[in-house]
Amino acid sequence: HLRHIDSMAGSAFFSSVDFTGPVSESDQWEINAQGNVDKIDVNLDGFGSVMTVTKAEIESSSQNMTLSNASVEIKDSLMSVGAVLKDYFRDNLKFTMDFYGDMLADEAKLFSDYFSVPEQLNILSPVSISDSSLVVQKIPNLVTSIPNDPSSSKTSSVGKEIDLNMNIVAESLGWADSETDTVDGTENEVVVRDVDINETSDRKTSLNGKVLVRSDNFAFKGFNWDTIDAEVALLGNKIDVNVNEANLCGIATPGLLEVTSPTLKLEFEPFTKEEDLAKAIQCLFDKAGIITGDFNLDGNVNSDSDIVNVMNSLEGQLELTSNGGRVSKYGGIARFFSALNFGEIFRGNNIDYEDEGFPYDFIMANADIKEGILIIKEAAMDGPSLKVVCDGSIDLV
Repeated sequence: HLRHIDSMAGSAFFSSVDFTGPVSESDQWEINAQGNVDKIDVNLDGFGSVMTVTKAEIESSSQNMTLSNASVEIKDSLMSVGAVLKDYFRDNLKFTMDFYGDMLADEAKLFSDYFSVPEQLNILSPVSISDSSLVVQKIPNLVTSIPNDPSSSKTSSVGKEIDLNMNIVAESLGWADSETDTVDGTENEVVVRDVDINETSDRKTSLNGKVLVRSDNFAFKGFNWDTIDAEVALLGNKIDVNVNEANLCGIATPGLLEVTSPTLKLEFEPFTKEEDLAKAIQCLFDKAGIITGDFNLDGNVNSDSDIVNVMNSLEGQLELTSNGGRVSKYGGIARFFSALNFGEIFRGNNIDYEDEGFPYDFIMANADIKEGILIIKEAAMDGPSLKVVCDGSIDLV
């Protein structure tokens, strides 16, 4: 959220200034002026870096001020900004800003911290921002006196409502969900704290809006999604994320997330049809040469827990089928299947599965997910020379 300005320093030059109104009544002031900003350094409480405004044109009419063609430098990043400030000496002040530009990862992290985005989200690449806007509206809140209580009186306070709309494209994002986690090969220290998205020291701020996010990569728990397309809704003290498109190793994973710090609720429906099984296993588990074929997957995965324990609370169901492939040579598993294949041995066809592998006609598996454990209820493989039925479990954490 936006906090108050700690300090401003710099210079602006005005070719004309016309001031009218009683000196003691600022809400009746009217200022008409035109000028240019040379350079102004702005320090916002809690932002973490100086913002420098340069090359801006200023025009003031009555109690409205327009800032146009402005460049804003934040460390090594540059944004183009236009802004309008209405009724700036009154309680119903309204500030509107349009902005766009490119921002390095460190500078983007300053903004995510400032707006209390969950600390676990890591920005791993430069960010491109287009067609974005920010509206801040001061809202007088009238507090009435308590009936039959002569000690109380009518008072008023001023809150702020913030409406943020952004379009963001980032090459890479990551999520570190423990106190020390690894994202993109880098160890990250994550200090988990209970964050109220709208917290302020003395006055209430309501943060609302929409952020459209597109990223080529998103890393979480050693898995890498590509082609992320999501709509983030900022709803006061809650963040809703609608993942319209996300691809994990050929598996589509659309879904919803709800962040109400410190809790995270998610609902996803992974699916794929006739995807290459060998490529998916290579991508998911970094294992090559295990099995070939086309596979289909349907399911649902959900969780509702503390952000840092999301994997431990996973629940859901998965169903997988695969047709017409081959299990390739794979060490001990192949030797185990060779020992089991008594039918081929008695017919005099002792196939060496360890060297040759074996074909299959059909594979199916049904599984539940409970508290982060994948419970394989039923799995079967049917092939010309081998039929296998099994069950078991895999700890996903």
